[in-house]
Amino acid sequence: MGIDATILYDSMEPGQQDMPREEFIKQVMVLTNPKSFKKDLGVVIKKKQEFRTRQLMAVEWKKKIDEAVR
Repeated sequence: MGIDATILYDSMEPGQQDMPREEFIKQVMVLTNPKSFKKDLGVVIKKKQEFRTRQLMAVEWKKKIDEAVR
C-alpha cells in the first residue's frame, strides 16, 4: 500500500482524529485500493451518463409539448 494509514493517523493532531483508529485505517485502505476506486469511478460515470440522457429526453419532450401547444 502506498500510504501507511497508521503513520498518517498517528501524525494527526488529537483534534483531527475524529474517528476511531481502526475505522480510519479501514477507510484509507478502501480509498487507496485501485480496484475499489476504479469500480466507484465507473459507477459515478455511469450515473452521470444516465443523468445526461434523462436531460436530453426532457428537452426533447419539452420541444414536442411546445410544438403541440402551438
